[in-house]
Amino acid sequence: MEARMRKIAATIIFALAIAPAYAQRIPPINLLQDNTPDASTQQRRKDIESEYNATMKKIPDKKKPNADPWQNLRGSGGDGKQQAPSAR
Repeated sequence: MEARMRKIAATIIFALAIAPAYAQRIPPINLLQDNTPDASTQQRRKDIESEYNATMKKIPDKKKPNADPWQNLRGSGGDGKQQAPSAR
């Protein structure tokens, strides 16, 4: 009975070890097919591209983000340099 359980456990471990390798096999797809689109598809793609470019031109440019995230928390010190602490 114990030998039978070991065989079952070994089979399960072997199956779990092989599963990732089996998942990496190449699917049977022919990537060398002639996929040239017809004229109407090409025209549709050009129309979509021109509409996309027109929409992108309408969007205003983003302002450059401030490099100092603590700027609003500091007081107005003039030149922005920190002063050395005064000796007591």
